[in-house]
Amino acid sequence: MRMHKQGRGFTLVELLVVIGIIALLISILLPSLARARQSAANVACMSNMRQIGTAIRMYAGDNGDRLPVGNYGKWIDSPDDSLDDDTRWYQLINPYLGGIGNTEKTTQSGNGGILSKVIQCPEPAVPSGRNHYSANPIVMPRKDEINKGWKVGRLSMRNGTDVALIVEGTQVAGHWNWSAEPVAWAIDHAIVFWAPGSDTRRQAKIWVSRNADEVNWAYPPGADIRFRHMGNTSGNILFADGHVESRRIDDVIVQIFFPPNWTPGR
Repeated sequence: MRMHKQGRGFTLVELLVVIGIIALLISILLPSLARARQSAANVACMSNMRQIGTAIRMYAGDNGDRLPVGNYGKWIDSPDDSLDDDTRWYQLINPYLGGIGNTEKTTQSGNGGILSKVIQCPEPAVPSGRNHYSANPIVMPRKDEINKGWKVGRLSMRNGTDVALIVEGTQVAGHWNWSAEPVAWAIDHAIVFWAPGSDTRRQAKIWVSRNADEVNWAYPPGADIRFRHMGNTSGNILFADGHVESRRIDDVIVQIFFPPNWTPGR
């Protein structure tokens, strides 16, 4: 007499136990995967900044050690307004990053230009935009500050390990195609880092932002430093010697924006 062994299926309790174990494993792994993804984006952003630092050094080498200007309206000022052109620091270094063109018009694809993707953070607050980084206004100021007597800094400044050049910028919806302000803070000829009730340059507060559109368009300031990595707690900073650091909000101090040999102009 041939005996047939019949297979036994899962009971409901056993099935629930298996589902519970799988759910537990997922709950353990998901935060680790999220942190790994955030860490990878942060590392990629730091790589972008190192490339930007190399491009700035190359630009400075071709321009008497002068850093690129932060934002310069009417870089080309023509009697025919239609031919006027302006530029920003990331456009000036664009050819050193493999792009084509170094002004607003010449970097536009319709004019045969190509704006390098290196200036786009891999973890942007807004998933679009052409530039996600901002310059230190003390050494890479805007045209307005240059006209008031501020001087574009030299790359050979002392203690470059302590001087910030580029920070992550706050992206603003609907402004320059969701870009960051090219210069991190507006500078007034009397007040550099502006804060309510503050009239002392080195004691003024740093404006920080965690949210995509958290920016004060009153003058000043024009834009904030952004902390968009590691769950909106960390931001990357490119220093004058070319190294890049990730810093949390509490670790960013005003002094890194003032070169030791810098003196304000009027």
